[in-house]
Amino acid sequence: MDKTPGQAFIEKYGREKIPFGMMTVTNNAGGGQPVSMANLKAVSELYRSHGIPFFIDAARYAENCYFIKLREKGFECKPVKEIARELFSYADGMCMSAKKDAIVNMGGLLCMNDESLFANVKNELILREGFPTYGGLAGRDLDAMAVGLYEGLDEAYLS
Repeated sequence: MDKTPGQAFIEKYGREKIPFGMMTVTNNAGGGQPVSMANLKAVSELYRSHGIPFFIDAARYAENCYFIKLREKGFECKPVKEIARELFSYADGMCMSAKKDAIVNMGGLLCMNDESLFANVKNELILREGFPTYGGLAGRDLDAMAVGLYEGLDEAYLS
């Protein structure tokens, strides 16, 4: 069986030279095309089979989830919020510019499932941006982000 380009890359360079993998949803490098759930799941399985953490660049995750609902078989009747939960279940973490699908004028998120990695990132954050509870953002911006994350998944808005 032929190897995928990702499999060949990992075998060529080795796991120790690949600190993590990342997929952008939607695919900005591909003109904003959505990433299918099947592709996301396959990429996640590849990274996990090699012990490589997998992160999602989720700046347009809600838009991507809506496209999955419209275009991918088996998702047409699922709510976008449920699709988003599945999408993120395949990742070890995510980063996000909140200016897009969280509908705010500044800020972003960095989330991860690994407690050890989180502790290291938190220490760097304190040195560079602020405390983990606010990341250098004002309370009003955090509040706007929380509302935007909720409203950005509204299917009427996405349509």
